[in-house]
Amino acid sequence: MVPLLVALAAGCGPGIEGFGDDAIDAQSEALCASGATLNGIDVSYWQQSINWASVKGAGKVYAITRAGHGTATDTYFARNWSGMKANGIIRGAYHYLVPNQSISTQANMMIQAMATLGPDDLPPMLDVEEVDGVSPAGMAAAVGQWLSAVKAATGRTPMIYTGSYFWNDYVKSSAFTSSALVLPNYSSSCPTPPTAWNKWTIHQHSSTGSVAGISGNVDLDRFNGDLPALKAFIASGETGPVTPPGTGTVTGAIYEGTTTTNRVAGAVVSVGGQTQTTAADGMYKFDLAPGTYTVTATKAGYATNSVSRTVTSGQTIWGSMGLTVATTSSTGTLAGLVYAFNVEHAADMSAVLSGVLVSAGGKSATTDAAGKFSLTLAPGTYTLTATKAGFAMASSTRTVTDGATTTAQIGLTPAGGSDVKPPDLAITFPADGTSQDVAQLTLTGTASDDTGAVASLKLSVNALPGTDVPVTAGKFAVDLKLRPGTNVLLLTGKDAAGNQRQVTHTVTFRAGVSGTVRRDGSQVKIPGSTVDLLDSNGAPVTQFRSATGDFALDVAQVPGEFVLVGSAPGFITSRQPIHLGDDARLTFDLTLVQGVEGDGAPMVRFVNLHDGDEVDADHLKVEAEVSGMDLAGGAINGVPASLYAGTQLTATVALAPGDNTLTATVIDGQGHTATATVTVHRPGTAKAPGGCSTAAGLDLTALLALTLLRRRARR
Repeated sequence: MVPLLVALAAGCGPGIEGFGDDAIDAQSEALCASGATLNGIDVSYWQQSINWASVKGAGKVYAITRAGHGTATDTYFARNWSGMKANGIIRGAYHYLVPNQSISTQANMMIQAMATLGPDDLPPMLDVEEVDGVSPAGMAAAVGQWLSAVKAATGRTPMIYTGSYFWNDYVKSSAFTSSALVLPNYSSSCPTPPTAWNKWTIHQHSSTGSVAGISGNVDLDRFNGDLPALKAFIASGETGPVTPPGTGTVTGAIYEGTTTTNRVAGAVVSVGGQTQTTAADGMYKFDLAPGTYTVTATKAGYATNSVSRTVTSGQTIWGSMGLTVATTSSTGTLAGLVYAFNVEHAADMSAVLSGVLVSAGGKSATTDAAGKFSLTLAPGTYTLTATKAGFAMASSTRTVTDGATTTAQIGLTPAGGSDVKPPDLAITFPADGTSQDVAQLTLTGTASDDTGAVASLKLSVNALPGTDVPVTAGKFAVDLKLRPGTNVLLLTGKDAAGNQRQVTHTVTFRAGVSGTVRRDGSQVKIPGSTVDLLDSNGAPVTQFRSATGDFALDVAQVPGEFVLVGSAPGFITSRQPIHLGDDARLTFDLTLVQGVEGDGAPMVRFVNLHDGDEVDADHLKVEAEVSGMDLAGGAINGVPASLYAGTQLTATVALAPGDNTLTATVIDGQGHTATATVTVHRPGTAKAPGGCSTAAGLDLTALLALTLLRRRARR
């Protein structure tokens, strides 16, 4: 059996984005960094001991460490706080807000932890991502109370860590935008902030980073600016990004015509060798050394515009511009190249053909010595034909647009020559770019050639040598097994003339486990739950934090034995051993029992035995697993249990016909004891597997879960 061990979490920045008083109806826009960014990390107890010298050597300029979680202190804060300082890393600290616990206590904890806050340290940060049944108004009040207390004590405006979904749905307040935003988003380099903010200062872009000096995963961050900007942000207390020292700012809006509110998105603004592309608000902003610059704005379909502005150190100057819709042309150009098609090298267009008559839309041109042609045509779709003595005619369809040039390359083959067209291939299942929950599947498709059946068809999976694929009546079906992760399927077909075509599909096998976290004895999902996956040695593999109660964990190495650890506020942690195969994704539901883990005494619970169960055997083998404590001893019905690995015990007890009362007694190293009792019934005659009667010996297994009655620190 797999020992049930406490998970070591991947990082401190949670993946839940979601819970607040002011209604916010506006839709946020994705915001990219203003320019250069600066790499850092955030850590907590879950990273354990950190070699900060190695972190510094890995190029991490700043780091933020957790000081507390609710009313609990992070036991690694002091060593992280001093270690960052000793190794020249710009340091910061954050507190994980638990809104249904004392806010004043949580604020005072942070104030005491930040007693040594220096002028070169980052402002304090409040991690807002847990609801615990508190209303949006209550959430906003808790955030405001904490921020006010910490700012009054430190003189610094704290930063806020929160995700757009969480804040918009569960805090709903725009009262705290003076706080710099630390924004978690792992799917985009241009994250969308909560609607209350119009910029972000730090972007937490990964929770599975790898950094020298840290074992396991760690959260990766990037500051919106370079090192001078970071130091200026710390010194000024602004929400960032800030203008670096010694520079000035030119900013403005790009709009259409003379209507300044009709903003133009997608305009490319350039100045001083830098470029930016405007978003929906049409805004741009550049920090520049003092001097006079020409700011230019361009976009397809508009006439280019520019303005000249003089930038002064420490000052902001506006340079808004209107773009005029360009006058459309009544014609477009169809141009291209004609060449002799090379059967063996289909991509080779070096053998250009001169004197080829090219026609489209009633107009024609003859290719020059370089094989090139050009036709001026009204906008529309045309069939372009190319003819030359000694070659078969070829054609291509192209669409001409106003004021634009459409290109075409046409290859001609000798008239009466051999077959030069490769076979037609298509994979009908699985579709390209799809994900599958099973590894074993049947690849299907079609393969045909103008001259008859294809001569050969081979399938290569993940660059392995190809295997022959039989084709019947133009169709094929072949069984294959995907490996976990991304698989590249390469289908190669050849006809009798040696012409070849290849088709590539990428298919992903999502090895791992999916399911839901539910209340014990019901189908009610538990939002705000966390599911960790541990390997057989108890090391963390991956983690999923669910706002809905649904979870999905992907793994790269299967088959293997793993442990699922489910936890949620107000529920006792559940640990379940599972086997993940290499043939299909596992579906597994975790059930949590409502309660609070408290004073350290063990609790004994029979998992697979219940009062009144019928056990058709003369002996019962009882096994137990322990997490979070060293087991000192135990017995079942007075039979001493065998201990191994410090966490497990087993004992075999005899069962008499009729009712049997089983009492399990355990003791830990501190002398805590606990017992549990269950009554099972043994029929008068035992049955062997298959239903035949026998006198002896079917071992059954009962699992004991011993859970320490103390609340473990949540991430």
